Amino acid sequence: MDQGMVSNLIVENWKVGLRLKKAEVKLDHLVTSEGIAGLVKKFMDLEDEEKKEMRRIAREVKKICYGAIAVGGSSETINAFIRSISQGHEH
Repeated sequence: MDQGMVSNLIVENWKVGLRLKKAEVKLDHLVTSEGIAGLVKKFMDLEDEEKKEMRRIAREVKKICYGAIAVGGSSETINAFIRSISQGHEH
């Protein structure tokens, strides 16, 4: 249900992914091994400027994610909020 939205985030918004072309997808939206191999080769091209930028952005996203799960990161705030709700604390 959410694959389209997640795909758009990764490819269009975050710019850290590639989308398979229609020709690389077979019956009923199944991805071919050739399609996957082609994308992997594109990602592995260390000289391509677009892929260099993708890798740079991916490193930034990784840094943000590590910060979120670190002690004092935003995930602690979210977890505390969820615990509070699930335990039924009243204010």
